[in-house]
Amino acid sequence: MIDKVRNYTGTSKPRFGEVLYRSGENMVLYDNIEKSETYLCYMATTSLYDDLKKTIDWFTNARI
Repeated sequence: MIDKVRNYTGTSKPRFGEVLYRSGENMVLYDNIEKSETYLCYMATTSLYDDLKKTIDWFTNARI
């Protein structure tokens, strides 16, 4: 995932540790698409990487 973000943004390697971790911050995340399909009746229609690219493009072009 980090490599994809780097490729889409044209940035260098991430600089981990510059921002201190927050108390109680979740350090490990696991995805489970089957649970979202079963419990939320949600079925993704695009790939994660396509949507990641769209999000990065939006923030790059946003005038905020």
